[in-house]
Amino acid sequence: RDEGRGNRRGALQALRMMGEEAKAAVPAIIEIFNDKNSANIRGDAADTLRSMGAEAKAAIPVLMEALKEENIELRAKATFALVKLGVTAEAFVPILVEALQNNSQILRTTAATTLGNMGVEAKAAVPALIEALKHKESFVRADVADALGNMGVQAEAAVPALIEALKDEEFPVRVSAAEALGKMGAAAKAAIPALLEALKDNNEFVSSRAGIALANMGAAAETAVPGLIEALK
Repeated sequence: RDEGRGNRRGALQALRMMGEEAKAAVPAIIEIFNDKNSANIRGDAADTLRSMGAEAKAAIPVLMEALKEENIELRAKATFALVKLGVTAEAFVPILVEALQNNSQILRTTAATTLGNMGVEAKAAVPALIEALKHKESFVRADVADALGNMGVQAEAAVPALIEALKDEEFPVRVSAAEALGKMGAAAKAAIPALLEALKDNNEFVSSRAGIALANMGAAAETAVPGLIEALK
């Protein structure tokens, strides 16, 4: 292993571009990641392990351990890497749920985004995500709504909270809430009146997503037709 930081960073970049084909380098990359004196390139090491996907699963224990460190950026990178490496939802979801309450905006957003990308595997996080829809930061609320939408019908319990989010003062949150309800299809039929109201939103992105959400509900949205006709006037 070259002790020159520039050389090590360059080597990591090359290995990252090679992806799974560079799996033989996993032990050496783990060694770099474990070197607390190389803080500046530990993030690069995490990114490189991420690029190798399941071929780097030997790194899961050290990446999980890194989630306890104070370095927020490193924890975020470790989180994204773990998703690609195929860590089990049973082990990962509780950590991400805890991260939703962290003081760091970066970590909260990373946790919400990761849970959303995990889809139905993160169903156990639905109650925590519902609570996070009340977060003071609007971009966190929007990311949480996106995460719930990606879980589809598995997040049906969040429908009332998403209906409330359609009234959020920040339009990106309203957009994400409408999209999430649409992804749940007929399971979110209780939101039909709220979505009809959202068609009148002054923001065209919100009204557009509300219309798409209603369309995605299929036959369940038949009762919305009169309201849609009214919206044409």
